[in-house]
Amino acid sequence: MTRTLGIVIVVLALLDGLIHLFLVLFVTHGITSRPPISDLFFLCFVGYVALVVAFLLVRSATLSLQRLVDAVLIVYPIVALAAWIYFTKGRGNPFGLAEISKPAEVILAVVTIVHLIQLGRQEQPGMARSHA
Repeated sequence: MTRTLGIVIVVLALLDGLIHLFLVLFVTHGITSRPPISDLFFLCFVGYVALVVAFLLVRSATLSLQRLVDAVLIVYPIVALAAWIYFTKGRGNPFGLAEISKPAEVILAVVTIVHLIQLGRQEQPGMARSHA
């Protein structure tokens, strides 16, 4: 189950990151007349890519490092959602992308919470559970 959750986490994080990159490229266009919000969209994309890379790299690392990356993957989409509410009052929706992005952020946080819980329950390689 942890493997399936990992795949879902990677897909949702990349989906949301790509949506934010799309917003930079097609909604907030222009180099000199670019609004400051486009920088935040780009940073959101970069952050998701960095988190996906970290998530994949720490799969064989210590449990505490895996939990740290999971914790960041829980907080990051919640911050993105809160920023959207703060900046747009929950109304900004170019191309209808918020209808995809915002549920993806909520689902990403929930799935990552489940993954975090499952991390402590999975068997360590080479160790068998003792059943009495």
